[in-house]
Amino acid sequence: MEASSLMISKAARLGYINDRKPSRNSISLTHLQFADYTLCFIEDDEKSIANLKRVFRWFKVCSGMKINFAKGSIAGIKIEHSLVEHYARRIGCGVEVLPITYLGLPLGDRIGKIRLRNKALLAKWLWRYGEEKRALWHRVVREKYGKELGEWKAGVPVRGRGSAAWRSIASICGCFDQYIRFCVGKGDEVRFWLDLWIGDTPLCQKFPNLFRLVVKANVMVSEYLIRDGHHGRGVWDIRLRRNLKENEIESHRVVKDVGIPLLSAG
Repeated sequence: MEASSLMISKAARLGYINDRKPSRNSISLTHLQFADYTLCFIEDDEKSIANLKRVFRWFKVCSGMKINFAKGSIAGIKIEHSLVEHYARRIGCGVEVLPITYLGLPLGDRIGKIRLRNKALLAKWLWRYGEEKRALWHRVVREKYGKELGEWKAGVPVRGRGSAAWRSIASICGCFDQYIRFCVGKGDEVRFWLDLWIGDTPLCQKFPNLFRLVVKANVMVSEYLIRDGHHGRGVWDIRLRRNLKENEIESHRVVKDVGIPLLSAG
């Protein structure tokens, strides 16, 4: 599917397809892809319709994959229904009337919301990556791009390299992390400063001045925790680049008093 995505994008750049803009000042939107589904957005002109079908035919020839246009459908946004039917005959597909359901999500005539929905679908794949650690696709992605945070998050592809699909998924990691609250578990997959695992905000945001002094920003919870063998309790070993100033001691004391999690053994 990545090849078809690149072909559609190139056809739009070369002017063979007039893509759709959600609003006057927004960037162009040609298509969205999720698994085996492709959703295209083009202006209502004969040339674009014909060339879009040519792109899919070329993809069929190059890839050897079958494309059944009869399983597809077309819907118009603020254009005559008779014109939509005409385009459907040109493509050889069905006709639908908005609102429709796409991948279980309602889709109306407000294109701007589609980007938000697409981001939600990409976030779903990030969640699945963290959950499906034994799945074959998880292992393939991990081997290809490396890993961050143990098995929870894969490395981000270098720009211009790797799968365009995974680059799109990885591009929303920052946004995705804002809505995730971690269970500490063994503590080796949760970052002490950067992840939300205690309180309402990550500790790096709650104590920014102290965070700037730490030796390692990406440190895991388990790396800071030292167990007291005599009493079974633990203390935080927070390593800083320099000695604290008087106005920084209080923040350090508060962080040191952060509740010690009960780390799981396996």
